[in-house]
Amino acid sequence: MIDTSVMHHQGDRARRIMTVAAQLFHAQGYEAVTLRQIAQLSGISSGSLYYHIESKQSLLADIIDEALSRLVHASSTADMTQRTPDQRLAVLVRIFMSHVQQDRLALGLAFREVGRMTDLQRAEIEQLHQRYRVLLGLAISARCGMEVNHPRLNQITSSILAVLKSQLYDEAWLVEEEAEALLCGVVDALVQGLDCRTPCMVSKQQMARVD
Repeated sequence: MIDTSVMHHQGDRARRIMTVAAQLFHAQGYEAVTLRQIAQLSGISSGSLYYHIESKQSLLADIIDEALSRLVHASSTADMTQRTPDQRLAVLVRIFMSHVQQDRLALGLAFREVGRMTDLQRAEIEQLHQRYRVLLGLAISARCGMEVNHPRLNQITSSILAVLKSQLYDEAWLVEEEAEALLCGVVDALVQGLDCRTPCMVSKQQMARVD
């Protein structure tokens, strides 16, 4: 018979290690943190730490993967059935802000320390980044009626993502209750005056015929 109390204890210890590591990586930078520090602040010996992790690099990857996966899952499974297209961006902003409260340090690492991982780990994390970016872009295009292949959509998505990411470093400046209206207003301002249909690419030959 499996001793579930032991499994629960091991799970708590692993969670403690990840929390401590995220705090240290955020405060000191990945390179400056040692496994000895992580073990000491987690309340275990350095030797016991390897029972829970493979390496410092794998620990960083696990922290980032878990936080990003939660954000992507929540964003992709949000119930939009009662929302109009122009409200979908507000829903994603609300979800992001709630995850800032839960996973601020880990999400900050997800955008700052990706270069520290192996090529395979980085590829997996970048897939999550891209999935979230696509979800954000779709919500922006739905809000303003912009074609998903419009050349300005990528630029606008990058701008909104940059504002969201700014909440993950130093002191968060966006007030959660105001974030939805602010970012939706930024999108509205960025698309004002644009033809949100995909512009036609007119060749020189076509222009010559028009002339």
